[in-house]
Formats: sequence, structure tokens, C-alpha cells
Amino acid sequence: MKASFQTVAEQIQSLEADGVIADHHTAEILHRIGEYVIVDRYGAFFLAPLASKKTGLRIFEPYTTFQDIYHLYLFDRALRQLMFEFFAIAEASLKSVSCYQFCRMSRTRHDAYLDESYYNPLESSVHVERLIEDFRAILGHHSRKNQPAKDYIRQYRSAHGDVPLRVIMPALTLGQTFKFYCFQNESVRNSIAREFAELYRQSYGSHLRLSPRRLRLAFDHIKDFRNICAHGEQLYCARISPSRDVTISRAFSDLKLVLSKHDFSRLQDHFADLLYQAASQFDRPHFAKLLISMGFHRYDPRRKA
Repeated sequence: MKASFQTVAEQIQSLEADGVIADHHTAEILHRIGEYVIVDRYGAFFLAPLASKKTGLRIFEPYTTFQDIYHLYLFDRALRQLMFEFFAIAEASLKSVSCYQFCRMSRTRHDAYLDESYYNPLESSVHVERLIEDFRAILGHHSRKNQPAKDYIRQYRSAHGDVPLRVIMPALTLGQTFKFYCFQNESVRNSIAREFAELYRQSYGSHLRLSPRRLRLAFDHIKDFRNICAHGEQLYCARISPSRDVTISRAFSDLKLVLSKHDFSRLQDHFADLLYQAASQFDRPHFAKLLISMGFHRYDPRRKA
């Protein structure tokens, strides 16, 4: 069992005792990033499973270098940064389409989003009430949360009075936007799904059958993976959904439903660049293991949407 505190020199000695080959960059990297972030989180990829299980110790595969572990850390960090960009584009689309369709259905009232009667009556009233409380907090009207409204919201209210949904929509988190979509009446959710299907047709030139349920699943995955990116957690090996069987590979098929063809092609290109770099840094077995960890048993980055 490791001591509660080790100097960087002691950390390197411990790594070398476990079979990791350090170099003259190791100390600086450990100082800047930390052993826990790099080795404890990414070293497991290079452990010898049988030897580690048999001894109960951390035993690395023969010839594992610290740079191997560091490269996996860098790959995952770059993957998070890449995916976060396109999750944000998808989030913006959900906000825009959901807001448009809800307001189209309730055009006679600027503040309909604050009225529980405009939501699905089959949805839990407690859930809807909490969402409306979030809206009131964004407006600066929630006494308990004591959250001041953003400047652009206060300025709009000062100039125009009631604040319509389109003004507060940018202030919503993806989680709040996802709940807003899920709590809509069936007619609104159908309209939202149809608009995304029409956007897909316009961009890709082909028809898409997109149900509200499929759209909900897509954004449920996008939301969860986006949170992993935002909190700096491991993305390449992440598993989400109640059954823990959804990998980051699924996010690509989800994103294709809601991104333009141009944006999805950009995502594929940047992801291909990451894979090409990883292929040059890892041997073939480890690169194959990396692909499988992400849910790709094979991946052809040249194949376009």
C-alpha cells in the first residue's frame, strides 16, 4: 500500500518498482499534472491483468513507459476537448428548436414556460415544478435560490417587461434544456423531432425517420457524455446509461442526427487526426485495445457521412 504522501522522486521510484520505465520528462510532468491524474487513472490500461490479480499489486506490462501512459492521458484530454465542442453545437440546436416549437404552440403568452398547464400532464408535477423553479431562478425571481438574473435578462425585462423563453434559453444548462424537451406535450415533442428530421434532410439530402423517443435517447447520451467532458473525467473508456453499455462510439451516431453534415464531417476529420496520432504512439495491440475501449471494433476515418 502506498504511503499517504510521496515526493515526486518517491513516486518515480514506486513506478519503476511496478515496471514502468521513467525518463527525464517524468518528474516535470508529475509536478505539473500529478500522479493521480495520469498514472492512477490511465495506468490501468497498461496493467498486466493476470499478474496484478495474482499478486494484488500494480504490475504493468513489460516495457511499459511513462510516456505510454502520458500519451493516453493526452489522447483522452484531446478527445474531451473535441467532443465538447460538438456537444455544444448540438446543445445550441436543441435549445433553438425546442424554444421555437414551444413558442409556436403557445404564441399567445410570452410567459407560458412558467405555467405548468403548458407541459405534459402525464409528467410528474414535481419534476415540472422544479424546472419552472429553475426558470424563475434564472429570471432572478426565486426567493430561496437567491440567484441574480444575468445582465441581458435584466436589461430585457427593464425595457420590455415580460421575458420570453427565447431570452432565457441561452442561460439554461443542457440538463435543463433536456428536461424542457422531455416535459413537453406529445404534439410539441413530435414537432421538435420533425424539425430535426427536416434539418437532416436539408443538410444530408436524404430522409430520416426520427421519433421523439430516439431524439430523447440521443440527447440523453449527449448530455451524459458532455458532463464527463465538462468535469474532466475519462471519456475514452466511459460507459453511460443505466446498463452501462453505451460507449463514446454511440455519441457519433447520436450527433449525426442533430448536427449538420458540415459539422459532422468536421468532427470525423478531427477524430481521424486524433486516431492517426494515437496509431503512431501506440503499438498495434494497444491501439486496437484503445478502439475497443471507445466502442469501435474497427473504425475507418476516411468514410464520410
